Amino acid sequence: MIKVAILGSGALASFFAARLHEQAEVHLFGHWREQLAAIREKGLRLIETTGEEQFIPIQVSQLSRYPDYFDLVLVLVKSGQTQLAAMEAHLLLNRQNPNSCILTLQNGLGNKETLEELNPGRVYVGSTTEAARVPEPGTVEHTGKGTVHLPEGMEREVVSVLSRAGIEVSLHSNLDAILWTKLAINSAINPLTALLGMKNGQLLREPLCLAWMEGLTREVERVAKASGIELGDRNLFDEAKAIATRTAGNHSSMLQDMESGRVTEIEAICGAVVRYGQRAGVPVPLNTHMLEWVKQAEGGRHFSLKDLNLPE
Repeated sequence: MIKVAILGSGALASFFAARLHEQAEVHLFGHWREQLAAIREKGLRLIETTGEEQFIPIQVSQLSRYPDYFDLVLVLVKSGQTQLAAMEAHLLLNRQNPNSCILTLQNGLGNKETLEELNPGRVYVGSTTEAARVPEPGTVEHTGKGTVHLPEGMEREVVSVLSRAGIEVSLHSNLDAILWTKLAINSAINPLTALLGMKNGQLLREPLCLAWMEGLTREVERVAKASGIELGDRNLFDEAKAIATRTAGNHSSMLQDMESGRVTEIEAICGAVVRYGQRAGVPVPLNTHMLEWVKQAEGGRHFSLKDLNLPE
């Protein structure tokens, strides 16, 4: 049986632990004390999209007890914790197994490069549209069925265990297009919901928000093109609207972070667009505004719709 370490204790980390526990030896490593304590005490309460509930025994473990042990390290921490996750993965990964690997399904860009600094040749990057939230410590609610997108060269055993766990897996020869599409969707939805305290679907009812969503995604399209990323015939604005519609009742992960007083992933999302734009010589004023505004909101500034009216 494949041994899987999951780095993270938030919604997606807990969800993947719940899904994989019957198909692998799963250990959860995280830093959210209340969540980990509740799971240790009673198990993880999983609420399915159908409303069905079950308690799942998840092993919450200590890093020092499992050096060089795991065949797969699944990284599902916030992007600001990636440097720490790289060190933890380096400790946990069984390097005697030539096929052992690290898989990151985090938001944004730049996480793979950070993980590879300590783990060269072992890191795969993927993307997921699975949606989940933690309504209270010890509980994870599956709020939207999605797909895990992986590169075609992904280790077969990893693809197999995900599929056996009931997770839809899609393999791609051009994963960059998937990653940049998700980056555009996240840049269009997450910052606006976080600034305005809106659910995803509420953005679609506000003309000003729609204008910002279109502008933010168009900037990502221009930066991707200038960076040599082939997006095909994707219309990223249409894809962002489709996701906002499908997840209309959801609080975005960035809004959840803002509501909980946590640092957001704005640097890995709009910040990544800004950095790639600078390298490619493509101006991205809207993503730059969002980067600055979300940082200000983290510091306590409050925003409303009228703040989105930029001077001509």
